[in-house]
Amino acid sequence: MKRVQIVNHTHWDREWYFSTMDSLVLSDNIFIEIIDELKNKANTFFTLDGQISILEEFLELYPEKKADIKYLVENNQLFIGPWYTQTDAQLINGESIIRNLLIGIYETKKIAEPMKVGYLPDTFGFNAQMPTILLNSGINNIVFWRGIDYDQVKSPYFIWQGLSDKKILAINLPNGYGSIPRLYRDKEFWKRKIFSQEKLIREKTQIDEIVIPIGNDQNKITNNINDILNEINQNHDSEYISSNYPQFIEYLSNHKDRLEIYKGEFRTPKTGRVHKTIGSIRCDIKQYNFKLEEILIKRIEPLFVLANSLGIKISKNLLIKAWKKLLEGQAHDSIAGCVSDEVAVDILQRMKQVDELCASIENLLKKRIADEIDLQDDEIILFNLEGRRFKGYKDIVVLVKYPAIKIKDCINCCSYSVKKISGRKNVLVEGLYENFYTKEESYYEHKLNIEVDLPAFGYQVFKVEKDINQVNNIDCDLDISNEKYHIWVNNDKLNLAVNNLVVEDFIVFEDMGNDGDTYDFSPLRNDKPIYFRPIKGSRIINKLEEKLILTGIIMLPENLSDRLDGEHKREFNIILEIKLKKGNEAPIFAININNTVNSHRLRVILKTNIKANKSIASIPFGFLERDILNKEPEYWEEEYLENPIDIEVMNECVAIKDEHNCAIVYTKGIKEYQVKEDQIILTLFATTGELGKSDLLYRPGRASGDITKKGHIKIDTPKAQVKGNLQFEFMLDFPKSFEEREVVNKYNRYLSQNIYYQNQDFNKFLNRIDNKIQSKSLNRLVPKRYSLFDLGKLTISTIMPSLYFEDSYVIRIENKTNIKQKLDLNKLKNNFKLEFINAVEDVIEPISYINNYDFVQIRIRR
Repeated sequence: MKRVQIVNHTHWDREWYFSTMDSLVLSDNIFIEIIDELKNKANTFFTLDGQISILEEFLELYPEKKADIKYLVENNQLFIGPWYTQTDAQLINGESIIRNLLIGIYETKKIAEPMKVGYLPDTFGFNAQMPTILLNSGINNIVFWRGIDYDQVKSPYFIWQGLSDKKILAINLPNGYGSIPRLYRDKEFWKRKIFSQEKLIREKTQIDEIVIPIGNDQNKITNNINDILNEINQNHDSEYISSNYPQFIEYLSNHKDRLEIYKGEFRTPKTGRVHKTIGSIRCDIKQYNFKLEEILIKRIEPLFVLANSLGIKISKNLLIKAWKKLLEGQAHDSIAGCVSDEVAVDILQRMKQVDELCASIENLLKKRIADEIDLQDDEIILFNLEGRRFKGYKDIVVLVKYPAIKIKDCINCCSYSVKKISGRKNVLVEGLYENFYTKEESYYEHKLNIEVDLPAFGYQVFKVEKDINQVNNIDCDLDISNEKYHIWVNNDKLNLAVNNLVVEDFIVFEDMGNDGDTYDFSPLRNDKPIYFRPIKGSRIINKLEEKLILTGIIMLPENLSDRLDGEHKREFNIILEIKLKKGNEAPIFAININNTVNSHRLRVILKTNIKANKSIASIPFGFLERDILNKEPEYWEEEYLENPIDIEVMNECVAIKDEHNCAIVYTKGIKEYQVKEDQIILTLFATTGELGKSDLLYRPGRASGDITKKGHIKIDTPKAQVKGNLQFEFMLDFPKSFEEREVVNKYNRYLSQNIYYQNQDFNKFLNRIDNKIQSKSLNRLVPKRYSLFDLGKLTISTIMPSLYFEDSYVIRIENKTNIKQKLDLNKLKNNFKLEFINAVEDVIEPISYINNYDFVQIRIRR
């Protein structure tokens, strides 16, 4: 007999056009009803949206309900976890996705066992490495809706393979998670809603048993569901049963040999909108998220490990607290930016708190290490928190009483900014026996670029010495070069020469009106792009780098009406800084914009003279090739729910290549790109004033979101115009070929952090809480040059303290190439006890190789 497994659930957006506080109030009523219904009805099941954060908050209201929840989970009636929040799968770092699972699973275990289902029913598309991430986290399946193309996958039930050999069971919800909010005792309802959906699914699969979800956003439980299903069974040939996702997954696992295998991403807007251009909406949220990810992953977590190895300990709950606040803003609606303004303010406020937490943690750990070293006031400590030796450039700020200084024992040192800070009168000094007032000396703030050779995962102390003045040469000759690159302005155009290429007019800015909303960019009908070039400015040269600082001022339409009327009323300023380090270093481009215009999209067009038919984009733990369309598909409205334009997302970089050359753009937080002909086009931002709009050129029909529902109102989002100063950065490199390992190493070098500390009394607010940290030392036997370990040529994704096991460190080693690599851990084995673990720290069998596009974890301790 054919069978339909009915899964009752609620989808719980923590925030959207309503806030987390609104959701909390709603949970008070709805979660209580769920618990009561399950307690009173045996053989009844409910899925609480796969995220534990909402239950964590509910238990703050009702701590006494923990026992009920534990009982219901153990009785296989209530299914909670494994995520902390309903994660995005494209716009965030792969490490963030892993942290979401790691923290989600362990926080769930404090209540009961988590549901081992990769449940993401509303995420706006999926990167091709979700199978690799999930299976490495102990989860062998995924349940999802958006992004599937049934021309590529024939059945909603299939095997999804990542870029590696990792494979998981995939369950697609063809009609989404919310097409049947609840069950009713109504034969016409059964016919139109339930039986029709069963028919649609059975047309796509030969599997006898299928699954249909019952529930929707913030939806209550269907009461007496088994009684209703019994009535349905008396009126239909198929057997309908109350079920849950683990039960359906177990059934599918027994029929894996009948399932096809798919390899790739899910970004096609056929069965649901995926919002292909959401990667540039509310750029302030996305940029801040990128910054905080880098701070946590590349600074705070490894600094925890280094400090702990020196006997310095602070609570790891500070780290978990920081991650939780960031993960709240990485839920799909939140990081995408399709939220109300008041919710956007909440997201940015939480991010600000993460920033403050991280700055204080870093300050405290660096200060404690400096105390243990007995760092003197004429010394500075530089950290290298990468798994291998670092030889290259660091930017530091030093405060001293001398107008000119040098750093002893570094390879090279250059001052690019000196600022005199005048002393003050009547400054209070809290003495040992009495307080007194004195005159404060003037001092100098030096911004230095230094070339150093630092030990692997450790630090070195350098001495600061008085020197003669260094002079930066400033002129108006707009021409810079190093051993590989030459960039110059000629005939009102920026030109670039590298290898055998000479690219004229290689960087141009494009501005267009945005008639879209917080979900999608959409062109304004009858609008034409406006192109401009910043080509006036100055050149600065010192012994370590050459720099162009170029400005551009253009008059733009203030709003969409002005754009159609051809009225350019608003001054728009842009500063483009192009920096070339000595040697073969690729140019770095910093863009500073004062956004004064409403409802527009700004892109930077990078001409390469390379024509390709595919782009290569980084995704978590791998690279993915995508076809370049060069033109929009004809009659797309007949088949797609939005324009399937080839505006794509990247994790870190994007490249194009031909037989002779390659161009790679590495970005810091810019997520959206398009390739046309020989151009790589980066979207800096798209701004809008509405949450959802209908009848867009790129997205015909209803508005996205709930605003078209009866009783809903139009929601304006003036903060999504993102007015004011905006900063963006990327690096453009032209290697001869695309070598994956080299690309990864280059990006890691580009993101290398400037982490240093000076024990000075001139300005106790240079570091966040220096003015409040009391000096403390245990033994002062810590060396002035130190390395905890050297991982050699291994590519490290993260070095972090084990969040839930004491005095242990986790190292994740990645292989973002298409070749299996040997795992050489001999250097570690000599000094540490090692055990292999998965991404959520379950112990696994030892591994000797890392498969292509895969990663492994080890947990080490002394």
